[in-house]
Amino acid sequence: MMSRALVLGMVALMALILGMLVLKKSKRHHDTKQWFFLVCLCLAVWSAGLEVFSFADNGAALDIASRWFYVASAVFCPALAIFTAKSFLPLTKSLRAFICIASSLFIVFSIYIILAPEFIINVSEVTAPVDFSQIPINSINYVVFATFFSVFFLIAMWFGYVAWRKSDNIRRKQVAIYMTGLLVSSIPGFVVDLLLPALGDYRYVWVGPVAI
Repeated sequence: MMSRALVLGMVALMALILGMLVLKKSKRHHDTKQWFFLVCLCLAVWSAGLEVFSFADNGAALDIASRWFYVASAVFCPALAIFTAKSFLPLTKSLRAFICIASSLFIVFSIYIILAPEFIINVSEVTAPVDFSQIPINSINYVVFATFFSVFFLIAMWFGYVAWRKSDNIRRKQVAIYMTGLLVSSIPGFVVDLLLPALGDYRYVWVGPVAI
């Protein structure tokens, strides 16, 4: 348990350091770097939330910690999609509209996650000691969250594909490396952070941010 917490703490710290280094490196493409910093910040908060979650010993603590990392996750994929688009695609009118809509959606959804009673964890059904392999969840809210997360991840991948298709050979290699790394590192997260929690199994959710 302590080693897992240490790993998550290091992931959170490294994500913050990376985001700040990129943000402060130069003033070129500063807006794009701000979105990258937001992606890193989400990863850091996600990791820290999971760290708190792993030490929770009652339903109330589980609820607070889960809202913490679910908000970070809900912002992560839209921010990733926007960063991918701004990094590799021309800033067209339709892309500006997407950025505006995506930003509005993740703000509204984050507020809902914070305010909705028993958003994912059914606190009233949790018993002590907490069994992380059988945590009762709100199935409807979980489907909404998983759909929101998956749709924006697929949009990010689509932006990458469009950029790859329209780029020259040198640019194609850069986009291919970025998208391959994104896809490979995300596979463990989809298994342990989306699929298993849908079954109430939260024992391995810490693997997601570590893989990314």
